Amino acid sequence: MWRTLTLVLAAFLCVPLPERADAAFTASTLTLYPAAKTCERMQFSIAITSDGNIVAGETVTLKMPYTTAGNCENSAGSSFTGIVMDTAAEALVSADWTEGTVANMFSESLITFTVKTGQTLSATTAYTFNIDAMNGLKLIGKPLASPTFTLSTNAATGTVTDFTVATITSITSTGFFITKDEISFSNGAPKRPTEVVITFRPAFNLATNDVLVLELPGMTSGAADGVAGSNIGSVTVVVAPAASTMACAWTEGTAPTTPLLRGFDDSKLTCTMSASHAAGTDLAITVSMTSSQSLKAQCGLPGNSGHEHHEFTLKVTDNGGTVLLPATSIHKVQAIGQHCQELNFCNGNGYCDMCMGKCHCHRGYGNQTEDGTYFTSDDPLFLNHAADCSQRVCPAGPAFASVPTSASAAHALKECSGNGRCNRGSGRCECFDNFHGQACEFMKCPVGGNGEICSGHGMCKSMRELARDASALPLTTATTDLYNYDVAGTWDYRSNFACVCDSSEAWLSTHGASAVGLASGEIQEVEWYGADCSYKHCPGGNDPTTLADETDCNGVKYKGLMLDTTSGSAGASGNKCHVECSNRGTCDKLTGTCACYSGYTSANCGVIDALAVFGGDGE
Repeated sequence: MWRTLTLVLAAFLCVPLPERADAAFTASTLTLYPAAKTCERMQFSIAITSDGNIVAGETVTLKMPYTTAGNCENSAGSSFTGIVMDTAAEALVSADWTEGTVANMFSESLITFTVKTGQTLSATTAYTFNIDAMNGLKLIGKPLASPTFTLSTNAATGTVTDFTVATITSITSTGFFITKDEISFSNGAPKRPTEVVITFRPAFNLATNDVLVLELPGMTSGAADGVAGSNIGSVTVVVAPAASTMACAWTEGTAPTTPLLRGFDDSKLTCTMSASHAAGTDLAITVSMTSSQSLKAQCGLPGNSGHEHHEFTLKVTDNGGTVLLPATSIHKVQAIGQHCQELNFCNGNGYCDMCMGKCHCHRGYGNQTEDGTYFTSDDPLFLNHAADCSQRVCPAGPAFASVPTSASAAHALKECSGNGRCNRGSGRCECFDNFHGQACEFMKCPVGGNGEICSGHGMCKSMRELARDASALPLTTATTDLYNYDVAGTWDYRSNFACVCDSSEAWLSTHGASAVGLASGEIQEVEWYGADCSYKHCPGGNDPTTLADETDCNGVKYKGLMLDTTSGSAGASGNKCHVECSNRGTCDKLTGTCACYSGYTSANCGVIDALAVFGGDGE
């Protein structure tokens, strides 16, 4: 009497050996670790329990359809002996692999376990055999309803019958695979009618009413002018082999929003099989050009030469919707158009716009989004230098010298701010003298003859800082920014720099002042002056030959203050003017010492020399 065959992962049961009887299986489980995927080496275990002894020399056979020892390229692998298992299993049985055939989807593939001499698989005892991944066994796809995994043994009388494995776990493969898949066109130019030829070799049988969906983004049945064509309910196709007939329809994709874009991303060809097609044999479908149908590429389309990635996919389902082949990218696709070939495929530093025939460079090579500010430059050499993305671009800043484009627009962004040269190899600016910064966007403060910035007698500040510095010249008491340098809208607010020269406490004290400024007790001049603060004012004082006090700056505005119309921007009561050498001598600006006129003396020439005026000793 036959009994049910099953597999289970179970602990060994220690029971006395019954008398010899026909063997049949009472439990069975096939488990794959980890969950098996299409064409990946798999490790799995087979757990069996029999109600009869299986003795030395007898066999247990596990049929494994859709399984191959080959390379999953629609060619059969080899049968072999000596399957690698765990140590405990190898002590009990030997195992050999028999390879099935491609045409039958490897339905004949099987493992034969032979009980070794001196060993017995005892009745009602659970045995587990772990098959190592190093054996290279692979699923060509997720097993369907038939055929199934089965067990059988020759330890029985009468006809040997296959028993369906009770439990199969952890098979997550979502479908089968195809090989030798290719798409070609009879016309390799965009916007021209072309035949489309799709060739592939399925690893599974195609049956009547199976559905093939070929996604052909960028293709249109229209005039390739950016306007959508029509759906075609019955597409004329030529099939090879001719017996593998099918009925096809065209679904027109969505037109682009502008004719300069590709669009038609969802265009597709759907074919329903009218006959069967055997696994492991080539199938070719040619979409013909006729008076009622003509497919065209809206733009150039990339092949898969390695420079770009195509998007053509093939999906196959049966008539019930079960996925036989998940959407799979076609491995070999003929390109349409030049696809930036003349631009050396953008040198790997960008991607090709198939419609415009130009490169969109990556960041740092002229990217129009991230480096887009450069494209407003008025430098034609820059605009044209890297159409093929072969050269680096450099950071940009407001041009210090540019032609205004309107009454209120000038100083457009320019590479290296127009103050340096771009090193195309490194993407770094090499700044001209007196400029620095990543984009040469900062003007250096002058360096004095002693090699120090501002000659060591001042502080280097930006225009924004200068406009807010009460001690910077020209002096003002205004609380608002007269020159609008407190906002980012002023082109050079952080680019132009100048020195704010110092005044020593000794020099201020000599003039009876506490600081430079317009307030009472402050003086309207600095000790050190000049662009690099290398010149030194001489001591000042009141002119001894006049009755007026020339050092009184009450109500006096700082010289050269033209923009300040604020009523309070003048010296307060007690504010001092600097009268160099008291108007009675000349100043050596390099040393800061007065050369007094005849008849005058002291450091500031503010004292009348009585001897010079009256002669002799003044008596």
